[in-house]
Amino acid sequence: RAHACAYAVAQVKHALAELQSRLSVVNWGPESLMTPARSAWVSACTGFGVPSEGMRRWWKQITKAYSETQRHYHTMNHVRQMVDNIMLWAIWGMLKTLLHV
Repeated sequence: RAHACAYAVAQVKHALAELQSRLSVVNWGPESLMTPARSAWVSACTGFGVPSEGMRRWWKQITKAYSETQRHYHTMNHVRQMVDNIMLWAIWGMLKTLLHV
């Protein structure tokens, strides 16, 4: 069981390192921080082979649309919460599979 836990931790660390390397491919500029929502966007776009300029252009449109003043529920905060939930479930699923729980 201890070996399975160590293996699971190593797999999660590897997945996080791979994601970090993917995120470093896109230069968002010094004015922007890499948020979980943007990280997920970059990861998805990279997986589909979207060029970095397209990633930046579409992300700008998404943030503009979801930051409109008339929005009260479907805002960037909501997008971030959904991405956080998806990431947590993905990690849980990976651990569950690796540990055969």
